[in-house]
Amino acid sequence: MAVLGSPESDGVVWEFEGEKCCALAVQGGLLAVSQPGHAHKPQQRAPRYQRLKEAGCTRLIYLADNDETGEKKAAEAVKGALRAGLAIRVIPAQNVWPNLPTGGSIDDAPGTVLERVESLKKHLDKPDPVGDVGKVPSAADFLKEKEPDDWLIDQFGMRGSLV
Repeated sequence: MAVLGSPESDGVVWEFEGEKCCALAVQGGLLAVSQPGHAHKPQQRAPRYQRLKEAGCTRLIYLADNDETGEKKAAEAVKGALRAGLAIRVIPAQNVWPNLPTGGSIDDAPGTVLERVESLKKHLDKPDPVGDVGKVPSAADFLKEKEPDDWLIDQFGMRGSLV
């Protein structure tokens, strides 16, 4: 597995809602993080995201669990990333695995760990579903309007394609 700042690193860090999901992603070869169980507010996330950015992270990919809490935490992640000036892409887990139960994520997905990670990577190859670029007025409202599409937010708060 590549380490941020190493020649093998593409600068991408994956974020998952829980430690179990994060551990599965790491087991599958992704560079992954999770937030402490109590510190999810944007102002609490921003310093951690800033440290990731300083270590070489150029893009955060957040896998949102298949429920309202997943949407809320994804919106908080976007706001925290914007505070840190870090590009972020949010992928609702149900976009990768359509038959997930409510609250489901990579830990509920079918297949082996390596197959689950491969599904995530393949999902990134899909073209930007958001379309034109514009300022995101509210990350939570934007997510609800765009479900089930992924959404991309660059370091300037612009939605659209991240190259």
